Amino acid sequence: MEDQLVECFTMFGKKKRVLLSSLSFRPAAYGVIVQDGQVIVVNTRSTGKYSLPGGGVEAEETIEEGLKREIKEEIGIDIDIGDFIHFNENYFYYDPLNEAVHSYQYFFLCFPKTSLKGDHVIQDLEAFDPQWMTIDQLHEGNIQGPEIGILPVMHKLLGRKSEK
Repeated sequence: MEDQLVECFTMFGKKKRVLLSSLSFRPAAYGVIVQDGQVIVVNTRSTGKYSLPGGGVEAEETIEEGLKREIKEEIGIDIDIGDFIHFNENYFYYDPLNEAVHSYQYFFLCFPKTSLKGDHVIQDLEAFDPQWMTIDQLHEGNIQGPEIGILPVMHKLLGRKSEK
């Protein structure tokens, strides 16, 4: 039987076809961490675009445990997890590792329990420079492709009308 091809999106927004058998499966959780009308984002080394903190959930973790761990690793704060607010199914190609992934991405509204500190040592190869931004500062041109779909949800949550 011939292996099928599946279309993935790269970190740079390009399309790449890969063998279906080469995909790994990766559930992931991301936090829309809000306070005073702003949201925390991190910069992404390989693309220079912003991303929400979060990432892959390990097999032995619940979605919530994985989210708390990823947030702590990437931005060094503790969070309270609120409502589940968005789901995205995604086929992406992770260019730095030459890896194709079928991902279920779960997005949660979160609230900081501790403060964002500039001296936190980030334990992530991709994420750096965590910072507070207003939703109006984020748009399709400066946020990672898989997270563009969360923008209208974030606009609604933060009381602003989406640009779409």
